[in-house]
Amino acid sequence: MFAASVKSFYDLFKEHPETINSSNMSTLAIGSIVSFFVALLAVKFLIGYLQKHGFKLFGYYRIIVGLALFSMLYFKII
Repeated sequence: MFAASVKSFYDLFKEHPETINSSNMSTLAIGSIVSFFVALLAVKFLIGYLQKHGFKLFGYYRIIVGLALFSMLYFKII
């Protein structure tokens, strides 16, 4: 993900160098740091939940959504 972000940033800078300034860089840095910590919290929560409850609820959810989608496709609702 980091390499893809760097390439995207490089391509943007190459095409539109005027859009990159110190104000945008500080906003990008703050957003990256905040998103990193939110991702850490989300992963920690998910691992804790899975250790306590396992994949059973996730399995039921996938089966129900799959059946609903199959039914909608079969009856041409979507």
